[in-house]
Amino acid sequence: MLSNGFAVILTLKQELLADGSVNVNLRIYPADESHLPQGIKLRMFCKDEDGNEVSTDIQANSSDEWIQLNFTGESSEEFGVEIVKGDISVVENFVI
Repeated sequence: MLSNGFAVILTLKQELLADGSVNVNLRIYPADESHLPQGIKLRMFCKDEDGNEVSTDIQANSSDEWIQLNFTGESSEEFGVEIVKGDISVVENFVI
């Protein structure tokens, strides 16, 4: 649950590719509304081979029913997901 009682649903889909890497799809939906609140952000972060943090994010517009991020990783690779609305932030960590 985020600010003002707004709740979202995070879905995570993994697909094994022919080269052995894994395509990851992250998507957030509103739990009780028809659209995400304007400005909510979905961010994915991980470490590169040198240990530096790499991240990408997307921000919802007022008409978005969902937002998503896609990336490719390797088995056993760790990554984090952050959902941000205003000064509220929720972080979850995953392993491919």
